[in-house]
Amino acid sequence: MSAPLPAPAPAPYSQLAPLVAAQDQAEGHARRAREDPRRLDDQIKGIAMEEAARDRVLSHLHIVS
Repeated sequence: MSAPLPAPAPAPYSQLAPLVAAQDQAEGHARRAREDPRRLDDQIKGIAMEEAARDRVLSHLHIVS
């Protein structure tokens, strides 16, 4: 009889912390831009940061899974 397979390693949640922080920062930029529509540069920066943070999280999750 063969030995049981080892349990899979737990997901490295600690590696996601910087990505989640980047997402939070991006959401803050977007929220401030929505509160003051004159801040178009913040809108653009917030959208770009949200997309970049989301892409990093998704690519990390794809690599892990």
